[in-house]
Amino acid sequence: MRSPRLTRAGTHIAALVAGGEEQYQLMVIDLAAGTREVVGGRGDKSVLSFHWLTDDRILFRLSLDHRFDLGWLVARLDRLSKPYPIYQYGFASLIGIPDDDPLHPVFWVKQGGRQRAQGLFVLDAKLDLGPLTDLKKFRTTGGIVGVERSNERHVERMLPEPTGGEDVAYGADLHGNLSRALVQNDGAWQFHFWQDDAWHISPVDLDTVTLLGAGNRPEEVIAQAVATGGKPSPVRFLNVRSGEWSDVVLEDPDYDFTGWFYRDRKSSKIVGVQMDRTRPEAMWFDAGYASLQKLLDAQFPGRVARIVDGDDSGSKFVVSAYADSHPPTYYLLDMSKRSLDLIAASRPWIDPERMQRTTMMKFATAEGKKLDAYVTLPAGASRDHPVPLVVMPHGGPWVRDTWGFNRNVQYLANLGYAVLQPNYRGSLGYNWMFPREDQWDFLKMHDDVTRATRTLLQSGYIDPQRVAIAGSSFGGYLALSGVVHEPDLYRCAVTFAGVFDWAELIEWTKGERYVDHRYDVLLRRLGNPGDDPEKFERISPGRHVDRIKVPVLVAHGKEDRVVTVGESKRLIRSLKTHGVIHETVIIRGEGHGTSLVENSAELYGRIGDFLGKHLR
Repeated sequence: MRSPRLTRAGTHIAALVAGGEEQYQLMVIDLAAGTREVVGGRGDKSVLSFHWLTDDRILFRLSLDHRFDLGWLVARLDRLSKPYPIYQYGFASLIGIPDDDPLHPVFWVKQGGRQRAQGLFVLDAKLDLGPLTDLKKFRTTGGIVGVERSNERHVERMLPEPTGGEDVAYGADLHGNLSRALVQNDGAWQFHFWQDDAWHISPVDLDTVTLLGAGNRPEEVIAQAVATGGKPSPVRFLNVRSGEWSDVVLEDPDYDFTGWFYRDRKSSKIVGVQMDRTRPEAMWFDAGYASLQKLLDAQFPGRVARIVDGDDSGSKFVVSAYADSHPPTYYLLDMSKRSLDLIAASRPWIDPERMQRTTMMKFATAEGKKLDAYVTLPAGASRDHPVPLVVMPHGGPWVRDTWGFNRNVQYLANLGYAVLQPNYRGSLGYNWMFPREDQWDFLKMHDDVTRATRTLLQSGYIDPQRVAIAGSSFGGYLALSGVVHEPDLYRCAVTFAGVFDWAELIEWTKGERYVDHRYDVLLRRLGNPGDDPEKFERISPGRHVDRIKVPVLVAHGKEDRVVTVGESKRLIRSLKTHGVIHETVIIRGEGHGTSLVENSAELYGRIGDFLGKHLR
């Protein structure tokens, strides 16, 4: 189970559930009757996300094999088995659900059947024109025409899009109304705000601001100025129309803000924040919520207790409790009954007693800056019995690892490996420590990972002759960089969906530039490979395979549209040319990751076998 949400009236809970199957379904729990009913995901169809529209209607996004959009559907509680589409067969993003008119949500349709079927739309979520068109019928000319007519009949109103750019992203205000757009041109973003049914350019310079969400008024966002004074900038409200900053919401002496804001359901105002620091922490600006947090902390000692959702009355709350050894378990807290009842465990088959604990350590960069890394040791690890290590840098790179249950870490720890998760520069929370160009200095990120690894080796718990590095996406880049630049540190490497030649990636994204804005961003931030070939030679480990002395496992999803599988295929050819021991796993039907259970089982089984051969 994941993502449980209450209705505003607190009468029902909806959540995504797998139920032992490949696909997610939408479960609706009637709290009064105690019944549970599922809708949506059957066979090869899966529910990706959902939103309550009203207390008796729910909106959900349906996909085929987790990858292809089938549409957005609405289900009524009195006929859950008969959902109807309001947009089908294309790519549509939900922008907002207005509080005062929830049955007319705003969507951005990026890919439709015809040009005039693309744009920014208000859709009619009440109109039921029958079930989702069958895929076989959709492939016929009549089916396509019927789908387009259905989609167009659901359009209540078409809104203008902002001009002056090649790509756009939209946002809603605290009440779910369309409020802002980010327009990208030549790798730079410009802020637009929606007022009086028209777009206006905001004076906010997005190169100097990190946007964090909607504010407490329609004209506000909550944001953080890019730090320039050697300490984190406070989180404040920012008026997008005037560009003026107002009240400080949060000021942290050690971290740039990373986390999410909790809004009171009835007022939509921010009443608290969930932060990722050394450990996840909650801060409440409302005395009632702060008291509730104390109650929950006492109820779940040793675990992180989070308020996930609440009803309008403030009497019912969905609560999540988790730890490093304990996946999230969801509860319903009813203040009127003074009860705390189990909803479901997210992974009920996991025994926390068999999981390993995760601790945090600090390591120093070349400049002497102290960064975080998480360490999980397997059972039996000690200075008398040092264990093999898998260094696992995260992808992104502009995300961060956090303390909590991690299935990949626990899998490796239960095979007998220690796991190191370094938060290198560029990871969220650290930008204030470094010059802004360090967010794109991939070799410095590699050096941070190396220094974290050497720091852990000094503990005596790790066998220095049995160290591997493994990662996916940008973590896959760092894994290959590790064995290229530190040939005597690692015994082997695992890379999944990695980038190995940045010039090749830029060239590939050039062909996708009208549907993917990364091309212009990469040119702006990394530069043009033709203007600085020496730089791209340095930062592209795929060009230095001749330096690799250890075995490499290369894995990739064949249908990856984030990093083309060509990156891994070129690496495999080069490994063959240079006589580097290697194994390959090219997974059909998968993109930038694995979504199907059998593919995940195959991949992690191969990883376990590979590590067993080279670290034991």
